[in-house]
Amino acid sequence: MRMTDTITVLADGPIPGYTPSLPAPLVGLSSTVLGWTAGIGLGMSCLGLLMSLGFIGLGESTERDGLAVRGKKGVKWSLISAAGFGCASALLAAVYSMAASSAGGS
Repeated sequence: MRMTDTITVLADGPIPGYTPSLPAPLVGLSSTVLGWTAGIGLGMSCLGLLMSLGFIGLGESTERDGLAVRGKKGVKWSLISAAGFGCASALLAAVYSMAASSAGGS
């Protein structure tokens, strides 16, 4: 067997003639769960951002440097977590929409 034959067999998938698909009853449920998870995660990131900005304001106005520094760290981590939730939810939505279209769902 030549290398091109091996690559052709591997490109067909581990089980030739089989296409993986999401079961039809799970298509709507999975997209609902993913939507709620992304929404709650982004909401919590926004809440953390607002609290961190409040800590910065309180720390600066009362001259508590430690509180202001913790607030600045919180802003950074809130933005990182929001970006992470946004990217992860977009990737999962893309994967599930491909699986849903192969299952014949919407």
